[in-house]
Amino acid sequence: MQPRIPNLLSAQSLRRQNQSWKAAGPFVAALLLLAAFVQAKGSINAVKASNGTIHGWPEQNHRLLKAEFDAKRCTLEIDGRTINLFGTYQVVDSFPDFKVKLVNSFADLKAQRVTSFPDQCGKWQEVQSFPDFKIQIVSSFPDLTVEYVDSFPGTRAALRCSQGNC
Repeated sequence: MQPRIPNLLSAQSLRRQNQSWKAAGPFVAALLLLAAFVQAKGSINAVKASNGTIHGWPEQNHRLLKAEFDAKRCTLEIDGRTINLFGTYQVVDSFPDFKVKLVNSFADLKAQRVTSFPDQCGKWQEVQSFPDFKIQIVSSFPDLTVEYVDSFPGTRAALRCSQGNC
């Protein structure tokens, strides 16, 4: 016979503790909502999967979005859009395609700023109009961490794939 584990959220338990449903109602609703969110998403915090994909739920423009970084394809999928992480970019203060945090090590993407032909993973050319994607540089809650480099841009997974070791 297994020992009985008391259910702290049951009606009998709440009545035993002399708490009314008016007081416990919002608390129980919040716990159930949190449990449903965790069950649907798997985790509240960002999770890095074994294939190099980063799953996160950053807050952007007061919406909860899911950002997925695919290191092998050098893309970022956010809000149903797939964005190639090479090409022309523009730094903006509002309404970015994704948010970037600049770091010195352990970056998701190593970006090389070029003046022409941004046609490989991690090669970025800054423009003032008609960019391929717009970024906002933030210090917290980024969709992607980026390290600016002078050579060998891209991701480790993309570099392995270009050498035939996918």
